[in-house]
Amino acid sequence: MAENNTVLKRILSNRPVQHLAFWVLSFYVLLRIFSTDSEIRNIDYIYDGLFHFTLIMPVYLNLLVLIPNLLDKGRYFFYIALVGLSTLVFSQLNIWFFDYLVDFLLPGYYFISYYELVDIIQFFAVYMGASTLLKLSKGWFQLAEARTKLAETRQEKLNAELEALKSQVNPHFLFNSLNNLYGLSLKGDKKTPASILKLSEVLRYMIYEAKDEKVPLEKEIAFIENYINLQRLRSDHHASISFEVAGEARELQIAPLLFIPFVENSFKHGVKGETGDSYVDVKMEVGDDFVNFTCRNNMGSIDDVEQRKYGGIGLENVKKRLKLIYEDRYTLELNEGKEEYKVNLTIELR
Repeated sequence: MAENNTVLKRILSNRPVQHLAFWVLSFYVLLRIFSTDSEIRNIDYIYDGLFHFTLIMPVYLNLLVLIPNLLDKGRYFFYIALVGLSTLVFSQLNIWFFDYLVDFLLPGYYFISYYELVDIIQFFAVYMGASTLLKLSKGWFQLAEARTKLAETRQEKLNAELEALKSQVNPHFLFNSLNNLYGLSLKGDKKTPASILKLSEVLRYMIYEAKDEKVPLEKEIAFIENYINLQRLRSDHHASISFEVAGEARELQIAPLLFIPFVENSFKHGVKGETGDSYVDVKMEVGDDFVNFTCRNNMGSIDDVEQRKYGGIGLENVKKRLKLIYEDRYTLELNEGKEEYKVNLTIELR
């Protein structure tokens, strides 16, 4: 059934088929108008065909020349003027055609124009107007279809970038977290079960819940908190790591995994890159229709080229997603000083 519908749609969207259907319908309608008796005779078919011969010329002049070169380019005055002139000229040609030329083409028949010039002009004006409206409506539908495809392509791009961002989560974090958990378990540390649970929650969120276009803000906050708590396991005890949330997320929704690249970056370039007094300070303020995210870390030193490359990819990715999803409804400030790196991101959520 689906295949049959596809074939039918392809046939109906075929331009020659559309034109043929229009003229077949036109031929039938004018045939009923031109027929003087209840029974249609052969001469009616011939007259109708000859009338269409003179009618086709101005219609295609309009479709192929006047609309593309004048109407589509906004030259409305010249378009209206030439349509009116074409209608008048071809209406007069229709009368001359039947009064003088048909006798040479079909000597066995006697034809004259059945209508006055005013009546012929009305016929031609209707067809010129109808052809213009059909052309414009077709263009409108094509534009609407193009916009739909563009929206679908845009959504596919967003989904692809989200998947790319998810796939870029540093595997070293997972391995190091597992190694730290292994060390805690060997020591019999009571924090081991809770840490395993946090790692499980992080993985479940990243694999299953973060695949949606929007997620509850409170789940995104819980994900960041679990991530930071896991990072505490592998951080030097001298490092100062803080996470604060002001306000209530309530029913706010947000695109997933927008904040985590900045948090990861702060640990890579701050805590990991410094053995002294290093710090990571993450704050989130939630309002009625916005969320403000601030992340600060000391400027450590990292020699790992892959770490730098990864951080750059993740940050560029989230910048693109912010622009595509929230357009002009966000502000992002990245301030890199000699001793501190600071991120401030505000997103309007309604």
